[in-house]
Amino acid sequence: MSDDSIPYHVWLAIPPEEQPANYLSLVGIELFRDGYVIDGAADRRWVVTCTFQIGKHAELAQRF
Repeated sequence: MSDDSIPYHVWLAIPPEEQPANYLSLVGIELFRDGYVIDGAADRRWVVTCTFQIGKHAELAQRF
């Protein structure tokens, strides 16, 4: 697995066959959801990715 696939596949559970990820798959929801659902999902994904900003994947986390 390449470093570029780590954030999408391992951190965000977006399988390689669903990449490149679209803006809704990045926050973990399906298409055609309302804004409140999208905002909440984005906040949850932000928390997940923030946990990787420290440690061996810090530089990679900053890119995504």
